[in-house]
Amino acid sequence: MSISSQFTSVLNKDWEINFTQCNPNGYLKYTDLCNLIQLTAAAHSELGGISFSDMQEYNQAWVLSRMRVEITELPKWKDVITINTWINSLENSRSVRAIEVLLNEKKIIGCETFWVVFNTKIRRPEELKLPISHFELFPERKATEISFSKIIVGNSLEKINKKEVLLSDLDIVNHVNNVKYLEWCLDYLNTEIILKQHIESFEMNFLKELSLKDNVEINKYEETNKIQFTITKEEKTKISHNCKIGLQAIKKSPLQYFESALSEGSVIIGKPEKLKSLLAPTLNGMYSGPNDVVILKYLGKDLSTSIVHEFAHRFHHKYIPGGYNNSEIIELFKKATMSKKECMLVRMPSLGSPLSNLIKGDKWWWSVKRASKEFYLKKIINDGGLYIYEDADAYERMFTREEIIKMLECPSEYGSSDPYEFFSEMCTLITMGLVTPDQKKIAYHFTQLVNSL
Repeated sequence: MSISSQFTSVLNKDWEINFTQCNPNGYLKYTDLCNLIQLTAAAHSELGGISFSDMQEYNQAWVLSRMRVEITELPKWKDVITINTWINSLENSRSVRAIEVLLNEKKIIGCETFWVVFNTKIRRPEELKLPISHFELFPERKATEISFSKIIVGNSLEKINKKEVLLSDLDIVNHVNNVKYLEWCLDYLNTEIILKQHIESFEMNFLKELSLKDNVEINKYEETNKIQFTITKEEKTKISHNCKIGLQAIKKSPLQYFESALSEGSVIIGKPEKLKSLLAPTLNGMYSGPNDVVILKYLGKDLSTSIVHEFAHRFHHKYIPGGYNNSEIIELFKKATMSKKECMLVRMPSLGSPLSNLIKGDKWWWSVKRASKEFYLKKIINDGGLYIYEDADAYERMFTREEIIKMLECPSEYGSSDPYEFFSEMCTLITMGLVTPDQKKIAYHFTQLVNSL
């Protein structure tokens, strides 16, 4: 590290606008404006001994986290502008830097930026390992009228494009540079907005880095005098969509108190390798009562039913009188599952009974298996001893007695293991609208019981 003899806590740097930096109207591109802002900040860091080269001795780099730009006018081709920059705050791993652009000594652009120290090996923020005491700070000297903020995205996002991250999108830190995000979004603006310079300000929040070959979705939200974009990894988009479906289903559940489970606690969703310390390898999800947290592995599949299932555990634990020890829930579980041993004696279903269920007198072998797409009712037994079943579309299937015995779902598949899983499976089936005809009786009894507690 070395501090230049030309170092000053406020840097003034001149730039001439060349034709490659301009739109067809001859005015500076918004992306190149941001490039000049970054280059000026980098020049100041170079003089002050905290440049990319200096920081790489410790595998560190500055990365932009938030940015706000306010524009009165844009410079044009051959204009010579002066960019001034100084630091508002600098401590630990964070810094707020101010930038202003002057043309003919008149301020035309103000910018406030928030930077984070980033370890380029472990890909995590960390404390700066270089001295900074020689920088004078100017906390009261603001370059913008409004500071950067956390962007709250509108609800009605429209998906406008998918994109794969290419090598040309990456910078020296080996992730997508912030200017590329801006470029991707501006491509989907009405050209008149850009060419007639209708953009008075813009903000950017950077939450997660993107790397080579990442697949992203670009979404747009528009209202009067405001346009928003989001750029999200497809994987994250799918998870968000799954969460939305699951949580909305809980809000509309026939189990009238289920929504209470959404009022508290937290949710952690991640890939298996990220959840090693939280979730046993044999588990794909769980609800931790002591910590009041739902934890789910993302395995590339639809998570919506799993989300409902784990929230049902929270509902059971926190909002059902007596929690897991509620005697009425336990008794209904016993009635629904009955004796596996007795079930396996197998008295063949009566005419018209479901393939996945067994009726014996006034006793029902209730299935609480997650809904199957195949649901067949027995139609006839032919002379050859074959059992003929018919589905809702009048499609027939023939089975031997042995085949039917193997397929009988009595008492259930997953929900029969204990009262806790029974409760969550029933909540999931009812809430997600997955109850099949052979499950209607138990679903009715379960709903009546839960709504009366």
